[in-house]
Amino acid sequence: MIIDDGEGAVFIPSVRQAVILAGGRGSRLAPLTNSIPKPMVDVNGEPFLAHLMRLVINQGITQVIVLTGYRGGQIHDHFGDGEGFGIEIIYSHRPESWSTGERLLAATPLLDASFLLMYADNYVAFDLQALLAQPGAADAAMILTVCPKKQGNIIMGPNGSVARYLQDRSSGPGEFVEVGFSLVSRDHILAALTGSEASLPAAIDSMTQAGDVSAHVIHHPY
Repeated sequence: MIIDDGEGAVFIPSVRQAVILAGGRGSRLAPLTNSIPKPMVDVNGEPFLAHLMRLVINQGITQVIVLTGYRGGQIHDHFGDGEGFGIEIIYSHRPESWSTGERLLAATPLLDASFLLMYADNYVAFDLQALLAQPGAADAAMILTVCPKKQGNIIMGPNGSVARYLQDRSSGPGEFVEVGFSLVSRDHILAALTGSEASLPAAIDSMTQAGDVSAHVIHHPY
């Protein structure tokens, strides 16, 4: 997509695909997750994942890749191919013990050149078009969605750049926290994962150190 910002034409990448990391055990939600996967926990009368599906559909996403693990068959049985939601859903199921990075690497043949990477347990009122319009979006390895938070894991640099990404998201010196909903370049993230022993936090850290990660700041609760 090309828009004119008043200073000349600007290329804005288009994204049709969301990739949802939905393979974890969800032990902190036990006993709810003793018999169901975390994305299937009921929120306001339906699985939490259903709310995420509608969120991305309303942003123009037409295909969702769900990376499942723990009790992933329940997710597949409930959502099927996505016809009931008006979206295409594809599943990549791997063992529960696999890391998020390993799941992404295994899903390589399914990934678009650029995609929206999401966690299955975070909800935020994000704006995909604002994310795509972030300066440098066409060439960025990764654009994170971040929210203000004391002791966060993101230290911002100038002009929307990320100066430091802290792999421990629980208590860092940053003023922002990364909440998912990240615009990702497939080739960049796969190369970083390969060089980081399939650790997603380590891969994001390495891309940040290379100056290839920026952030879109939002102020909605999550």
